[in-house]
Amino acid sequence: ETVMLWIEKLIVESDRNKLFEVAPPVLTRAFAELSAGMVNMCELRKITEVPFPFPYSQFLSYMMVLQWLASPVVASQLISKWWWAGAAIWLLSTSYWTLFYIAQEIDMPFGEDSNDLPVELLQHQFNENLLHLSSARSY
Repeated sequence: ETVMLWIEKLIVESDRNKLFEVAPPVLTRAFAELSAGMVNMCELRKITEVPFPFPYSQFLSYMMVLQWLASPVVASQLISKWWWAGAAIWLLSTSYWTLFYIAQEIDMPFGEDSNDLPVELLQHQFNENLLHLSSARSY
């Protein structure tokens, strides 16, 4: 938030000193983009700071284990061929557990896992873009 205020202050001072010859609509668009970026930053902060409700997660895990234990019994009564019942239960259980673990990865997209967002790379690219925009060749 502080950095955004610094950037906005630099833009206003540069416009006041006529450092850049920018039309007012373009300047307004720059402030709108900064604002949209800040909104997205606040949304990311919500993801990292607000955890998924623990009781819901525990209940979901409990229900997954219950489904894993009860499904073979139900399938053995409803499906006459044992290999069809086994294949159906394997597919069903594997699908549900896969979705469960994917949801856990989505719940925390930041970190060092292979499935996490490349935050360092994104920050490096953002810094390069800022340096390019602040160089004399960009205007």
